Amino acid sequence: MQCNGKDPRTGLPGPSNNTAAGGNLYGAMIHPYTIGPMGFRSAVWYQGEANVGAAAFYACQFPAMIQGWREDLQLPDLWFGFVQIAGWAYSGGQGGVAAGDLRQAQLAALKLNNVGLSTAIDTGDWSNIHPPDKQDVAARLTAQALRAIYGIGDGGAFPIYAGSKLTVAGTTVSVEVSFVEGSTGTGLTAELPLAASQSSTLGKGPDITRAQCVTALPAVKGKVVNASACGYPMIIGADGTSLNATATISKNGETIVLSATAPAGFVAEASSYGRAAWPMTLFFNSGGLPVIPWYNKITDTKVTDMQLLNTENGVGDAGGRPEQYV
Repeated sequence: MQCNGKDPRTGLPGPSNNTAAGGNLYGAMIHPYTIGPMGFRSAVWYQGEANVGAAAFYACQFPAMIQGWREDLQLPDLWFGFVQIAGWAYSGGQGGVAAGDLRQAQLAALKLNNVGLSTAIDTGDWSNIHPPDKQDVAARLTAQALRAIYGIGDGGAFPIYAGSKLTVAGTTVSVEVSFVEGSTGTGLTAELPLAASQSSTLGKGPDITRAQCVTALPAVKGKVVNASACGYPMIIGADGTSLNATATISKNGETIVLSATAPAGFVAEASSYGRAAWPMTLFFNSGGLPVIPWYNKITDTKVTDMQLLNTENGVGDAGGRPEQYV
């Protein structure tokens, strides 16, 4: 499998201007283990900050890389766990959807078998691209690995988009979003778990929780934080118009309903939740795991159905400071 003509063995997921794309990290840190088959059982991947802006490329290259590793390591069933990138001041706090789309691009790996997901969307630090809360992220990934590899525990499933239904009543447009079966636990809740109730800046500056919009925080590089950096729920029209939506949990606790007042002629085509630099984590399942952000057409039945674009200029949206990992 190739993306833009590149073999996944020779480069990391990333835009062409990323210096890691030449394969130097793969050659030094992965290739030596291809003498196998090796005795290890899993791999963990926590990367993506430098690829913000290259969602379309990442959605192709990331699963291709996993397949390439499995083939080269002679471990076709290697369990592969990854972490969705945390919220941070991408684009200098001035909004944009590139970080949200990169998180969704990461989910393309779930098309493969034996892949686990953790997320840092509710454990981020607005002032630190490498948030110090690794414990919650690690515990979530560990639960999935124990379930998949050793059959221990239930794994802890995240609520992930699995379809939506449109209703129009007068000027009110509503989109009811459902989630992967069994992922809501005993029902969705707006009650914050401990991780999401912590300070978004580790106590530096105004002390707001990670589940709040960061507009209350100090300016970034002299610019006041734009509310569009917060990923509020949206209903999106066929003409590109976005309506701010009110999000509520349905009576049965299994779905989320987005509602908005629409102007004349508005035709709803898609919805989004948490699609921004700082994803608003409004809802959680009964186990305290956050609803995973989405940007999907109403006709989509899986979160990976959406065809993402390279929304901004590659690593520039990460503040011009590429983060390079294996």
